[in-house]
Amino acid sequence: MAEAIDSHTHFVPRNIPAEPGHNPLWPSIELRGADGAAVMVGGKVFRVIDSRSWDGRRRIDDMAADDVDVQVISPMPELLSHWFPPDDADALGRHINEGIAELCAAHPGRFIGIGMVPMQDVTLAVKRLDEIRSFGLRGIEIGTHINGVPLGDARLRDVYAAAEQAGFGRAPRARRGRCIPVGDRLRGGVANDEWHHRAVSEAAVAAQPWWRSAAVDLAAVAACKHRRTAFG
Repeated sequence: MAEAIDSHTHFVPRNIPAEPGHNPLWPSIELRGADGAAVMVGGKVFRVIDSRSWDGRRRIDDMAADDVDVQVISPMPELLSHWFPPDDADALGRHINEGIAELCAAHPGRFIGIGMVPMQDVTLAVKRLDEIRSFGLRGIEIGTHINGVPLGDARLRDVYAAAEQAGFGRAPRARRGRCIPVGDRLRGGVANDEWHHRAVSEAAVAAQPWWRSAAVDLAAVAACKHRRTAFG
């Protein structure tokens, strides 16, 4: 029998360390009562969440209710921080990646982790791919653009090549109000249609390597229920 995999759930950690500098958009977590929390950005509530965002046991209870065998867990898109100074994005990304890796390790076989890298600094992003792989994560999530730079821009090719060499999938995710549509703007003026095809494929099938390794029946994935309210 094919496993039912929920390919779209997000992770938010229970806490985020204090900002390393003076970044006014550095996120924080405001705990509310025994189970509630809010993601705070710029001193305002960005999203109200609960402990299912970081608590594996609570996730597994939901999965049982939904007949889901495995969840793919990636960072909440607002945390990708492609608009941060690179060092800030790197510090936040490492904390998020460690949290996702710990959640996956605590519940073997139930979760597949997808990490994040500071895409606005290609050299640093490539460097972090090795670390993500060492954590046991299966790919990276990226925004639909990198602070205005289209995904097809030639400046990002080194990240894609390194991710492909590592056997990673790349899962582009739209951030509210900031999606750059597929087409010439996504291609970023790159003449070779390879990058257009790559971006469209990635948006449709988030991370091919773990589709193959899990031997997933894609029909089961398509039919799988999604409970996105708690997970962003």
